[in-house]
Amino acid sequence: MAQNKLLNFNGSTQITHECSQLTESWIKFSDEIDPNRIFIPLSDPLHDINDAFLVSGAMLATDSIHVFPAFVSPRKLYSNLPVATASGYLTYDSKEKRYKIGSKERIAKDDTTGNFLSLHKNLCQLYSEGNIDLTSKLGQVKIETKGNSLYKIPEDKLTLELLMTLNFYLPEGCIKKIGDTLSTMSGLKPVNLKSRTYTKGVRELLSFKEADQLLKEQNIFGTVKKLPDALLTTFVFTDLNLVWNKNETSWRSVGDIGIATVLGTQVNRKIKGNLEIQRKRSGDSFVLYLEFSANHWYFFHYKRGLMQAYSSEGSFNEIITAVKGSDRKLKIEQGEESYVFFLSDKKKRDDFLKRLKGEKVDEEENIEQEEEDDNNSQQYEDLN
Repeated sequence: MAQNKLLNFNGSTQITHECSQLTESWIKFSDEIDPNRIFIPLSDPLHDINDAFLVSGAMLATDSIHVFPAFVSPRKLYSNLPVATASGYLTYDSKEKRYKIGSKERIAKDDTTGNFLSLHKNLCQLYSEGNIDLTSKLGQVKIETKGNSLYKIPEDKLTLELLMTLNFYLPEGCIKKIGDTLSTMSGLKPVNLKSRTYTKGVRELLSFKEADQLLKEQNIFGTVKKLPDALLTTFVFTDLNLVWNKNETSWRSVGDIGIATVLGTQVNRKIKGNLEIQRKRSGDSFVLYLEFSANHWYFFHYKRGLMQAYSSEGSFNEIITAVKGSDRKLKIEQGEESYVFFLSDKKKRDDFLKRLKGEKVDEEENIEQEEEDDNNSQQYEDLN
């Protein structure tokens, strides 16, 4: 149409790359295209020229529990879930040799919030920033993660750098004790509150005003007078690095864990520890081990509505033991997954650490322990 400066394209386009693991699909679109700044609109849902669904990002296949890369690639199954994805527009950066997906504002400005995805056409590295979805099947254990992912496609290796809020119920005295203990520990490295993982994560998690105020106060004073509600969770972790373990079908932490806050107490310390989120058809599970020193450690295990906790500190364990049976069951809304907590034991922690090292654990004992846990869970379910 003569009055329009730009031409309208209606059909499909295809990206080219050297990543044999990714299918080069024809992306269906219709839009006016500026030849000097080519942005291909990605409809939601996105289809190829034959109307088959296309997806982008690090994807989780729930049928066989494995992760795989995608970049405007055919969706394998309807049940495939995105771990890290982005939408908006597709463009190509010739200097960086990267295809990029995101809003036009996010692509133009690196410090803008919002999901972002890129693919290096030669190195075949799939990189994302923004929201990371680890699991939505942990019932009353609530996890929210912001950060970045890097999928080295030729190596089939996926790593995450995260800011994570973790929220679950235990008697307040237990969690407060952890924060108080950590606050008094000396010799621990501080968390880097100026790292991109932390600052970008905070901006993704909070409103612009809240994030701006918090980061300014922390930059000047190291702490803030009042934390935003979104950070008043059981734990806020930062500098948290996770990798996908194919054999265990789980996310596992690597290296030290940065703890920013514990139930609103600002501690900002790095500690030894391990976090694992396991994805299984029988149900997702969550394990957290925190070690401040040889004499100060805490262990948490959650699966199918049952939270177990244990510590090297007797006073922590006594708080849990003192809670009446009927009070260990969390009051929930109708239709939500149940949640009960009780005291675990040192052996469960030891078995977890052995498994992380690749050492053998008595499988028969594990089966017996799981049956016992299920029996305990059922007993609490029967309580009024």
